[in-house]
Amino acid sequence: MNPANEENRIKSLQRLNLPTSSPQEKYDRLTRYVSKLFSIPIVVFSLFDKDEKWVTSNVGQGITQILSDNHLFDDDFSQDNVCVVPDTLADQRFINSPLVNDFPNIRFYVAQPIKSPDGKKIGALYLLGNKSRSFESKSQLQLKQVAAVIELELATRHSDDYCQETKLLSQAGFHQIANLGKSICRNAAIPLSFAYLYIKGLAGVKERDQARYRQILAIVVDAITKNSTHSDAFARYEDSGFVGFFSNTTITSIESKANEINALINQQLTAANITDIQVIAGLAEDDGSSPIEEIIFKAFMAHYRNANRK
Repeated sequence: MNPANEENRIKSLQRLNLPTSSPQEKYDRLTRYVSKLFSIPIVVFSLFDKDEKWVTSNVGQGITQILSDNHLFDDDFSQDNVCVVPDTLADQRFINSPLVNDFPNIRFYVAQPIKSPDGKKIGALYLLGNKSRSFESKSQLQLKQVAAVIELELATRHSDDYCQETKLLSQAGFHQIANLGKSICRNAAIPLSFAYLYIKGLAGVKERDQARYRQILAIVVDAITKNSTHSDAFARYEDSGFVGFFSNTTITSIESKANEINALINQQLTAANITDIQVIAGLAEDDGSSPIEEIIFKAFMAHYRNANRK
C-alpha cells in the first residue's frame, strides 16, 4: 500500500474517534442480524489501525485466534468491493492458513469493506463458515446494505457543525452528513426519507419567556433523540424548524416515526402545562436523483400544506 494513502486512511479512522477497548452493542445487533440472515456461524466487524486490528462486533467463537491469522484478515486483501471465496481449499491465497487447514476449518469467506465518510477503507464485515457455499448477487446486495448502515452511523460522527442550543447538527452540518448519507444509500439501493418538523409558536415564546423557550427546546430534542437510531441524523435547521433523514425507511414508516415524535412532544408539553405550541410535520422520499436541498424543500412544502389543513 502507498505510504501516503495509508497515512490518510489512518487519519480518517482516527477522526472518527471510535472506541477500541470492547465490542459495541449497537453494532452487535447488526452482526447478529447478519448471522441470522445468511445462516452463517461467524460474523466479524473489524477495524484496521496501523499496527493492529480490533473487533468492533462479532458473532461466533475463537474470534481472537481468527483475527491473528493474516491470511484471513489482511486489510490489503479486502478489496473495494465485496470479496467472496466460496471454497477456501480451492483458493491459493488461503493455502497456508491454519484456520483453513485446522480448527475451525474455515471453508467459506466473505469480506465486505467498510469505508469512512471520506471514502477510505477502514475495516471490513466478515462472514465465515465451515462449509463451502455460494453467495449470489442478491445476498451480496443485502450485505452491502448492512455495511451501508454501519457507514451511515460513522458518517453521523463526521461533522463538527452543531447548534449550540440543542447540540443537534446545524443546517450546514446536516447538509454535510445528509449528502454523505445520500451517496451511501443510493449506492446500496437503500430507501431514504426526510422529515421537516416545524414547532409553531416557538418564536413567540422565545421573545416572551427565555426559560420556557429553553424548556420547549429540551422537550423537542428529547423526543427526537428517543425516536432516532444511530444511522439517523437530525438538525436544528432553522429557529423553529428541525430536519431529519432516515435510512431504510419509506414514507409510511417515517410518518409513523413522525407521529411518535409528535405524540411524545405533546405528552411532555401537556405535563409542563404548555399549551401554545404545535408540531407540524412534512415528509419527503429520496427520488434517487434530486439534490438534498430539493428533497428538504419538498418536506418543507409538505409541512406547509399540512399546516394549512389544520
